[in-house]
Amino acid sequence: MSKDQTHQIIIDFDGAKKKVFKECKEESMNQRLEYPVQDRKTWNEYKKRLDPDFPLRFPCW
Repeated sequence: MSKDQTHQIIIDFDGAKKKVFKECKEESMNQRLEYPVQDRKTWNEYKKRLDPDFPLRFPCW
């Protein structure tokens, strides 16, 4: 998404946009900037991910 000298903005596995440190992504507390569900429209889209038969819910590893 975007970067500066110390931070990177990413979208994580559950669809949340967050600001993370480049050097220690796992060890630091990240700042959540935006959540995937913001209104009725985004909830209806997100609900698809909760369906166990939705093909993208469980990726083929």
